Amino acid sequence: MNTKQASPIRFSDIFSLEEIQALQDSFSEATGVASIITDPDGKPITKPSNFCRLCSTIIRNTEAGRLNCYQSDAILGRLSSSGPIVQPCLSGGLWDAGAGIAVDGKNIANWLIGQVRNEDSDEERMLRYADDIGANREEFLAALKEVPVMPLHQFNSVAKVLYAMALQLSEKASCHVRYSQQREEMEKDRAARLEIELFNKRIVETTNEGIWAMDANYNTTYINSKMAWMLGYSIEEVMGMKMTEFIFIDDQHDHLMKRAQRMSGKPGLYERRFKKKDGSAVWTIVSSTPILDKEGAFIGSFGMIMDMTERKNAETEIINLNKELDQRVKQRTTQLEEAIKELEAFSYSVSHDLKAPLRHISGYTGLFLENMTTRLSAESSGYIQKIADASKEMEQLIDAILDFSRLNIAELHQANIHSDEMVRQVIKFFDPELKGRKISFLIEPLPPVSGDLELIHQVWRNLIANAIKYTGKKTEAVIEIGSVPIDNGTTFFVKDNGAGFNMKYAQKLFGVFQRLHSPKDFEGVGIGLANVKRIITRHGGQCWAEGEPENGATFYFTLPH
Repeated sequence: MNTKQASPIRFSDIFSLEEIQALQDSFSEATGVASIITDPDGKPITKPSNFCRLCSTIIRNTEAGRLNCYQSDAILGRLSSSGPIVQPCLSGGLWDAGAGIAVDGKNIANWLIGQVRNEDSDEERMLRYADDIGANREEFLAALKEVPVMPLHQFNSVAKVLYAMALQLSEKASCHVRYSQQREEMEKDRAARLEIELFNKRIVETTNEGIWAMDANYNTTYINSKMAWMLGYSIEEVMGMKMTEFIFIDDQHDHLMKRAQRMSGKPGLYERRFKKKDGSAVWTIVSSTPILDKEGAFIGSFGMIMDMTERKNAETEIINLNKELDQRVKQRTTQLEEAIKELEAFSYSVSHDLKAPLRHISGYTGLFLENMTTRLSAESSGYIQKIADASKEMEQLIDAILDFSRLNIAELHQANIHSDEMVRQVIKFFDPELKGRKISFLIEPLPPVSGDLELIHQVWRNLIANAIKYTGKKTEAVIEIGSVPIDNGTTFFVKDNGAGFNMKYAQKLFGVFQRLHSPKDFEGVGIGLANVKRIITRHGGQCWAEGEPENGATFYFTLPH
């Protein structure tokens, strides 16, 4: 809120003092009375007209007399709605009258007349007043004799004329002030509108979007500097051109369809390329709005236009890169297919060329032991037995490698898997190995999942076999099997109270031929968990493990929905 106080209105701000002085002088000359205009406190504004010597050179020439005059003038000039104030002067006792001049009810000046006496004036009282203010009695009396004599009824008539003139001046002053205030408000409004126009113009000219307006015949009616810059022209050049001059021939049909929508009163948002001055294209996103007259007839359109050339070029580059990437993928796929064929050929060679000699070694050492046992010393028989055992172990390793390799190239066959039923089948498979052992299976209800039936069966078989093997030294083994739902699938786990492992070596668990326990303690070739990881990874899941030496281990794997 504006708390600044308005400046007080002064009589001299409204009227020409020269013209008012002439009016006052004429009034005094015509009526025979003295006259002066003062401010509301009684201080003179105009020069005295027709003042008598008693008031001007004797009474007002004393300090007390002058102050009494100001006080009397202030009282005489107070506002009155019933007529002029007529009374003897508080200073000299002569008859005076006054009327206030106001602006909208606020006094701004006093018009005072008087300095007349009638036949009933008390000379003795007036001489006593001369003594009171320190004036010379003889000079005072001589000046009093010079004061004009006027009947009171005549003076009242003059005072009424004064009052009428004061009212006219008040009305004129009020009109002048109201006009000045209106003019000031109009100037403020004009300045505010101009400021808003300049502000809007700055927004339009500094915005990062192009602005383009045109009439119904495509003539440009407005364009901002950003849009002109996008087209490679100056504003003046574009103002003399039609919008259709910037449309490529290939885009004419689409342009006519968009124009038909604008003519029907519908706005639109679309991509458009415009022809620049150098003939190249600037790609844009156009937000177009129809301009309609009062009757709803189409008279033009207005567009907010954003430059998207860099984005369009980036999209083109991405398309080209994708094409190049597709070509590389095709080449790489061909190379992988060839590598797979070579791997299959290698696998066949391993299974045929390497396993055949191993079978011969194993077979002949067996025959040798059967036929020559009685002829060999115990030490020699031990050596031959070690050769036979090593050949069998080598054959198991080759089989494990072949199985692991097939997991990379085997095609996945998705199917619905009933996890509960599959886990029961796997446990039943191990029944012969569990005879004579005290082992408890705690199985939670397991949700159905989707995956390759054979491969997921292998995952369960490897993890449960692992738990059975590493709880072999426990008098009472406990194996827990359960699941936990997650946002995008299910996490399964197999937990045992067996040998466990040190978490420091957890990253080795799922590597090929990586073992954390001695083969003397627990049999195996170290490929089972690697197979689990490979299968789960191919299904889009993850696997990990937690454990503590002699306090068991928990193996987790996830399968997505």
